Amino acid sequence: MDLPYTFHRLTPSGELGHDRSHGVFLAGRANVGKMRVFLGIALWMREPCSRGRLDLESEPWRDVLRLASSGE
Repeated sequence: MDLPYTFHRLTPSGELGHDRSHGVFLAGRANVGKMRVFLGIALWMREPCSRGRLDLESEPWRDVLRLASSGE
């Protein structure tokens, strides 16, 4: 089963037919300690962007997500 494809197929963006969207959808496997889990995350961007849907099977999540503390 292709889990990222399933997540992307079943998660509506609400903005059909647009090249740019407020929604960015990330899906793929991640390591949590010794376990491997599947994650699917939908993000809402302040401004429309062309990122769309990303399959993170081949890229580490930390390289895609950059989380900053509230003080930065």
